[in-house]
Amino acid sequence: MIALSSVLYGAYSTRAMGSELIDFYSSSGAYFYPTFLSADGATSVGYMANNGGIDQVAKWNNGALEVLPSLGGTGTFAQAISSNGNVIVGNSQTSSGDAHAFRWQNGATADLGTLGGLTSNALAVSADGQVVAGYATINNHDLAFRWENGNQQGLGTLGGLDSSARAISADGSVVAGIASIANGDQHAFRWANNSMADLALWVATTRMQWPLMRTAV
Repeated sequence: MIALSSVLYGAYSTRAMGSELIDFYSSSGAYFYPTFLSADGATSVGYMANNGGIDQVAKWNNGALEVLPSLGGTGTFAQAISSNGNVIVGNSQTSSGDAHAFRWQNGATADLGTLGGLTSNALAVSADGQVVAGYATINNHDLAFRWENGNQQGLGTLGGLDSSARAISADGSVVAGIASIANGDQHAFRWANNSMADLALWVATTRMQWPLMRTAV
């Protein structure tokens, strides 16, 4: 069993693995508050606080804390970590103050782009860290994206103006999230093979099969 625990004002954070309890306190006097954990529990990402203030995103592995560099601004927010613990994604301020989606690996923070807008945010990453999903904001509307090998692809909508990718499959081939339809309502979507499917329509057409699809408890 692996579990994370943090007490923001009690000045400690711990990681429990079996009967082992590891204190995340660093020798520099900073405390680490983990928010995401790799699949094997060996790596976590969260926020490092000095003097009671949360001010930096950091990665913990094998007893060492590493601060993630920003994209030139002051604020960085981690949103997900890959299963293997090698890649961290989220959003970070640029020197202009705009927040851009980032992908961190091997000590470097890469800007994933904005699809031509001003801001973006990465919310999910594949198991190996090679594919990232999130959204970019263009003219006050969010548009889901999928990033791979330096290419940021807009995923479209379900006929409306907005969409946001919230999850991605382990191999990165399938993205899920929410998108607006023509009347402005938001529906869940599943994107694969360059096609976005409306899951509300899928539920409506398969609702009679629900008892057969339930998992026994």
